[in-house]
Amino acid sequence: MPVVYQFYNLTAEEYVLMSSVEGFEIYFYYPADSKVIKSDYYLPQWFARNTVYAPASRNPFYLYNDTVCFAQIYNGDIFNISPPSHELSYRYKWDFGQYNFTPSALPENESMAFYMNISKKISMKYALLFQVYQENSRFYFTRFKFKNRYKHLLLSKHTKTHILFEQFKEGGQCLPLCIDESAIYTPVSPQYINKVINPAVLDGKNKKIYSHIKEDDNPVIIKYILK
Repeated sequence: MPVVYQFYNLTAEEYVLMSSVEGFEIYFYYPADSKVIKSDYYLPQWFARNTVYAPASRNPFYLYNDTVCFAQIYNGDIFNISPPSHELSYRYKWDFGQYNFTPSALPENESMAFYMNISKKISMKYALLFQVYQENSRFYFTRFKFKNRYKHLLLSKHTKTHILFEQFKEGGQCLPLCIDESAIYTPVSPQYINKVINPAVLDGKNKKIYSHIKEDDNPVIIKYILK
């Protein structure tokens, strides 16, 4: 059994596991009888270990209702994981045309320093690094990088329409910690809050709260109401 980096409870008897020891791979584990089943999902080792485009620090698995989902960080595609068959089926699949990113866009088997050095160049050509993803019954929200700038994509599940933006009209970007049926919640360190909130657009109550925030305070949680 390889080293496991992230996991999720797929059912009461089964876990889905992520390993990137010999490439990025997904396994299914049954603790009761120590049985391991390897999936057919695979990303090569050079891509998984030396670039920033495969899941690393954030868990790529999340639960929505009763479905465990898997987020493919490099191009933002989301898969449903079916417990009986262990198959990954598309939940959301994005098409940016000529800006779609695949591992084949990079030269293989280079050093981590090499991929870091060309990351800006790659970002100018492709939509990638979908490291933020949240959803509720009405919306799917993700944040990604394109032309070295962060973009936000909000998809309406009901109308099948989307909004693409860099900043809210009030200013600031959004890094959601979580989402519920009414709002998106973003934690911000006090020293960076001026980059996220324009105090001029706040009402009297929130201007007063803003004015009392000190640099050494705990992170502030900003609530964005979904309309």
